[in-house]
Amino acid sequence: MDGSEAVVFVFLHTQKFASELPRVHLQGLEHEVIYQVIGIENEPLYFKGKNLMHVGLKVRLTGDFDSKLIRLKRL
Repeated sequence: MDGSEAVVFVFLHTQKFASELPRVHLQGLEHEVIYQVIGIENEPLYFKGKNLMHVGLKVRLTGDFDSKLIRLKRL
């Protein structure tokens, strides 16, 4: 493996009524590199590494014990 792909697992244990979930801030990415993100919406999304680390990803989880598998690919 060359490190150009990764997966992120996001889990929601319990959901509180009307509470907004925090963004998922990734670590260890290259700031100026574009990453393809699959698993948040139906289509792939593209972000710079610095956005994924500093702004983070908004992941929609609904209900107790919901989860997402997010795939990242360095382009």
